[in-house]
Parts: sequence; C-alpha cells; structure tokens
Amino acid sequence: KLERTIDHAIKGEFIDANDLREVFMNLLDNAYGEANDTSFGALFAALQSHDVSPELVRVLYDVVVQYDNTGERMHELNGQQRYGIVGSGKDTVKTFNISTCAAIVAASAGIDIVKNGSRSESSVTGATDIIESLGIPPGLRDDQAISYLDQHHFVYADAGVYFPKMSRRYVGKFLFFHPLSYLLSMASGVAFNNIVFGISDRNTQKVANLLDACDVNNYMVVCGEVGDGMIDEISTCGPTMITVRIHGTKKSYVLEPEEIGIERSQAQDIASGKTPDDNKRIALDILSGTGTIAQEDIVCVNAAAIMLLSGDAKDMKSGVQMARDLLRSGAAATKLAELQGAVYDT
Repeated sequence: KLERTIDHAIKGEFIDANDLREVFMNLLDNAYGEANDTSFGALFAALQSHDVSPELVRVLYDVVVQYDNTGERMHELNGQQRYGIVGSGKDTVKTFNISTCAAIVAASAGIDIVKNGSRSESSVTGATDIIESLGIPPGLRDDQAISYLDQHHFVYADAGVYFPKMSRRYVGKFLFFHPLSYLLSMASGVAFNNIVFGISDRNTQKVANLLDACDVNNYMVVCGEVGDGMIDEISTCGPTMITVRIHGTKKSYVLEPEEIGIERSQAQDIASGKTPDDNKRIALDILSGTGTIAQEDIVCVNAAAIMLLSGDAKDMKSGVQMARDLLRSGAAATKLAELQGAVYDT
C-alpha cells in the first residue's frame, strides 16, 4: 500500500483515504524498519506535489489529532466557542514568545483560549518552555485540562504530551512546507473551533483552504514580514499577509501596522532574548504592563486578532486598544497570577 500510495501521489492520481490512513499509521509505528524514514520522506514529498483534497486533509487531520492519545481524542464542545492560537514555526526572524503573551492577554478578556505548542527545536525558548518557566502547567490531560480551561479561560496543550509518537517521528524532520506541517500544529487534546494560525509562508490562502476542509468556524491565517524575513505572527515591523473567515465571509488582504494605529518597529525591538531567562523576563514585563512600546504593540496586535474572531472587537484597531487596556489596567497580570496560583489535580 505504501508503494501504491506514493505512486498515485506522484502521478496526481486518486488516493484512497483508507490506504493513506493505514500507511501513515504504519509509518508512525516504524513498520518499515530501516527504510521507515526514507519512506516517510518519499510519501510527504509526493503528497507535496499532489492536489491534496479535503478528504485527504481530513484523514491526515484525524490521524494527527487522534494517534497515540491514550484518553479520548477531544472533549465535545457542546456549543462552546474556544479559540486556538497556533504557530507553524520555521520563522526566519527569531522573536520573543509573542503568541503566548497574546494568548494570556486574550484570556484576561474572558475568551476561552487553547494555546498549542511544543518545546524549542531551534529557538531559544519554545512555547512549552516559556509556559513552564512562567509557572503555568504545560501538560494537563483530559478532564483536568477542560476543568482548568473552564475555570481560567486558558489552557496550554503541549504536543509532546498529547501526541508523543507523532512528535518524536515528525517534529523537526522536514525543512519544506507540507499540509501535515500545519495540521500537526493544530493537534490538541482540547477541542477548539476557531483559530488564529500564524505561518511563515506568504501563501495564507493555502492554509485557509486546509482549515475550510477541517470545518473550523472562524479563522485568521497570518504571515508577517520583518525586513527580508518572516514570522508566524502579525508583524509590527512590516506588512502582514492575512486570510480571514468570520461567519462564512472570507477574504485575503495585506495589513500595514499604520492602518491600525501602530508605529512601525524594527526587528531588534521584538527580538528573542539570548537565554530562556531573558525571554521569561520579557514576558513578565509585557504582561505586567512594563514592557517596551514595541513589545506591547506586537502582543496587542496579535491579541486583537483573537478579539476580532470572538466578536469582542469590531475591527483590528479597536482590538489593539482593548488589548492595550488589559495590559495597562493590570488585568493581564492578574490573569497570569491566577494561572500561576491555580490548584489542579496531578
């Protein structure tokens, strides 16, 4: 089935969804021995050139979010609106942990936030690393995670905790972009139905089409420019490519910082610290309202994206002001203290 599936993918022919599911499971189980990694690469390189149908996207997504999770895949939403914040990584500009700070700001507004991430592969501090250093539990599971989210409007989902086999066999292996790169970023043990998705690829429409196939309600896919590089965030240093869908209305556009009242920053203004402790201090300063203007600005514009999707803000500019108010009023600092002091069953 592996050979047949790869052959069909190379030729652009119909791929049986059940065959793809079985092959993928076998790859994760290392069923092909010494040839496993070569086979893994061959399949995804072939799929890269294939027109990935919604059916195939659903197969990959279902495997990504189900495989190797010993509990239930996801708790039902039951009409709840939850907002995922996801970054694809592979930024060409290294920044501090922007989306993690933005997630906590949005949670301080009472929006239910599921922040996905993993430990650092190439950056100074990965999302899991910064969450752990801030004293927030990085790996709650099942009912524990849902209870934490319900109480605090925030939960962090580490990919390595929920999907250890997927993380071990895939994360960091491929340098090229592939649908699985994005779908893996969405893998979470806690269901969410809206998403702000940062990618370091200008083709935001491509990823938006994947989200359409995964039946996401509302989304914003963003890729920001910083000089000649790119970040998987909304940028305050240059234009940001955006594809957004809210209540069924979908559009793509380019957002300049000045359009939402932000003075343009420089790459060094939003740069990562040199050590994990540096990045912890940056996050603490921002969330306590004492970060630099440039650091505050980029956190606020990314929090604004969540507020726009949730309906709390009517547009990005008003969302930025709401986020700024949450930082300067102390609401974000209060939320961080709440998350740090939360009592949960271990």
